[in-house]
Amino acid sequence: MHCKLRGFYNCNSLVMIRFSSVLLFLLSICLAQNARANPLVGSVGGAYPTAESSRINPANAAALERSEFYYAPELYKSEAVRVRYPGFSTTTRSFSGMGLLSPSALPAVIFKIKRDIGIGGFLLPPVPVSVNIEKDRIPVVVLGQPNSVDLKAKGTLLGAGEVTFAKMLNPFSLGVGLNYAKLGIDATLLATGGDTLATVSGTAEVLSVRTGVYSTLPAKRIAFGAAIDVLRSQNLKMKINSPLFPSDGPGLGGNGESRSVLTDPLAAVLVGARAGLSETWQVMVDLDYKRNPKSQKSYSLVELKEKKRDLYDTLAVRIGQIIAFRAGTSFLAGFRYEPAALGPGGRGEGSKTGFGTIELAQIFTGLTPLTPFYELGFGIEKKFSPRGRSSQALKGQWAGQFGLTYTKGSAGIGSSGELPGAYLYKKIAVPMAVIWRF
Repeated sequence: MHCKLRGFYNCNSLVMIRFSSVLLFLLSICLAQNARANPLVGSVGGAYPTAESSRINPANAAALERSEFYYAPELYKSEAVRVRYPGFSTTTRSFSGMGLLSPSALPAVIFKIKRDIGIGGFLLPPVPVSVNIEKDRIPVVVLGQPNSVDLKAKGTLLGAGEVTFAKMLNPFSLGVGLNYAKLGIDATLLATGGDTLATVSGTAEVLSVRTGVYSTLPAKRIAFGAAIDVLRSQNLKMKINSPLFPSDGPGLGGNGESRSVLTDPLAAVLVGARAGLSETWQVMVDLDYKRNPKSQKSYSLVELKEKKRDLYDTLAVRIGQIIAFRAGTSFLAGFRYEPAALGPGGRGEGSKTGFGTIELAQIFTGLTPLTPFYELGFGIEKKFSPRGRSSQALKGQWAGQFGLTYTKGSAGIGSSGELPGAYLYKKIAVPMAVIWRF
């Protein structure tokens, strides 16, 4: 076999197992997790009760005044990534598209079965629903040589469920949320313009349990909320076939299997506050602390060996505000800062695996933005109530949101890091939301 990706002649099979399984593992986690908040108000959710933010803080479900349906996709997004390695020219990739049917746009529903109880969730058996990702010319560095690969991946839903329950116990609301998803994964990794490097198939499971609390002061102008990840478990099973693997006959290739199980209790703590500065002006702030187990390991494609990851605990900051400036119409604005959990790493004895080829591939495939990053958002919310006999089935209060967000992430890895280079990520998106309170 003639492999057109320079440097892979000297890679052993473990390189392909680590490279392929990590990519597809993160793909599965991205598809399985739908907990997200409104970017038009800085993605706050600790003390800002909505059906969607109940995934961030389950106690918000009891704090809602009515039952609520919340659907918030991105109408459109445009992303660009620039990479420059010392001694090589800048590589730029741009991609854009619609997000109405994105897995991250899963609707949220909370039913108030009593004034002090809110429940929500869903249960999906295995259904023929799949998400395809195809990215070409992903820049990678293997054995010190710049190359590019193409990735074709498909995730198939093998089951998913979500349960949220919250009860108000004056002056507090307490809640618990459970999320489960299982996905089938099929992928092919190719050298750009060349041969197949590996085919991957397997399954990924994610289980998370989160508890939360929410409370307002007697005047109801100030509210506090907190949530904690009691448990997060991830289970990945992979089978990899590659002509680069050892085999009984020269050039025939072989098979490999990889299994990864990670159970991480008490992995994250979020605290939030909301203050009504006036009758028409609300401000919200969230602090989100995440603990990253320092025992995690990954395979370095620079040194071709397994090392501990250069991980750090992080503290994210999110700020949002809502200003009502006329009847039924509000102005939304927010700011979000997400720090980097993975450091630069290093090379040589005693060094750790840092930001490198695998992380860059995740960014180019749209699985995650480059960290650290900040995000600015602003938009308009309009409330209205249907009238007339024909609208009885849709009675209640409706609201629509529409706006714009700008995200920028950058990182510079010095000469002492594992993969020296300059990295820049930019994204412009048009989010929207449809809200029905009934």
